[in-house]
Amino acid sequence: QDSPIPQKLSGNAILSSIKDSQGKVWFGTWEKGVNIYNPDNQSFTVYNKQNKGLASNTHFSFNNAKNGHLYMCAWENTLEVFDIKTQKILWSKNFSEGAKYFYRIIEDKKGNVWIATANGLVFISAKDLHTKGDFKVYAKKENDSLSLNDSNVNE
Repeated sequence: QDSPIPQKLSGNAILSSIKDSQGKVWFGTWEKGVNIYNPDNQSFTVYNKQNKGLASNTHFSFNNAKNGHLYMCAWENTLEVFDIKTQKILWSKNFSEGAKYFYRIIEDKKGNVWIATANGLVFISAKDLHTKGDFKVYAKKENDSLSLNDSNVNE
């Protein structure tokens, strides 16, 4: 009998991976959802737009938040905050107005979030992050020696 739990990744193009606070490994795939590997039972769970309401089936970057949540950067210029314990999206924010093509996300020591994008570096303060508030985009500005050298920040 076929198992309802997939025993392999849902796609061949792996864009990112991270080990969460519970020891599970998350894989962002190209158009095949987020795959979570559980080493305890050696199985995969697949989350996607259809079964978990993710913003996209393509995820480029993950980062473990200090509070135990998981930050996920989706293809459609969206930051999603996922609660690992409840297995639910707490909130998501689309950045189509200021940034596109998320490459990497990090959280600094103060809890602020930085996202490397094709349009610059997105900064979300720790205070604004939890209220889905404002964000700032640092980008290249002509004739401004203090701006970024290039708006395409991919690392």
